[in-house]
Amino acid sequence: MTNKKTAKKTTEARKPAPNKVAAQKAEATNEGLSFEHRGVTFDVLPVLKYPVAVLDTDDEIEVLKLVLGRDQWAAYLATEPTLEDLPEFLEKFATAQGGGDESGN
Repeated sequence: MTNKKTAKKTTEARKPAPNKVAAQKAEATNEGLSFEHRGVTFDVLPVLKYPVAVLDTDDEIEVLKLVLGRDQWAAYLATEPTLEDLPEFLEKFATAQGGGDESGN
């Protein structure tokens, strides 16, 4: 006999996170998504629109610079971030890409 609470939790765990669905839709329609950080709006390209140069580096920050582009990277630096602030920005970026959910899928 299945416990209704357990069955409901299992079903809910299988639903994709809304941000992941939005990211998948944006990629399928070849559109990007945006997120706000410290009053600045950042646009995130679909992964297939990333510059090929991202394949040349293992450095996470260099990849971020390449994906954001010069203007957006400069806008991020203008917020005067510290190393303590970086994880918050990366989390918002990952969420906009659809990778910030906890489902593991």
